[in-house]
Amino acid sequence: MRKFFGKLKDNSFQTFRNKYKNKALEDFVTNANTLNFTDENNSNVIQKTDPIYLDPYDYDYFKSHFYSPRKKIFGTYLDTFVANVIVIWLMIFGLIFTLYIDALKKLLDGLGKIQLSTIFAKKK
Repeated sequence: MRKFFGKLKDNSFQTFRNKYKNKALEDFVTNANTLNFTDENNSNVIQKTDPIYLDPYDYDYFKSHFYSPRKKIFGTYLDTFVANVIVIWLMIFGLIFTLYIDALKKLLDGLGKIQLSTIFAKKK
């Protein structure tokens, strides 16, 4: 533990931090520019400052805040990186499936038939 705190006080760490720190990004993810520190839900008080350190309040993946450290999926918490990779792979498999069944062509053909039938119905 002393090694870690020794490195924090080390000049090279401070130089590294000053070189690569992005103050605007830090203010954005910690919500430092707001004057509303709390918000009220139906029965909860929700903390608005430092949301990157909070678990999501809601029970759904899509309702959790953007920079949450963990996402809650089906009652279990997953790391945000793992949850995002799972969503990306599901989207890839869905797109592969739509390419395999040629869904875009079927959709465009169906829309073309609908448009043609409405044009011919107006002429009669």
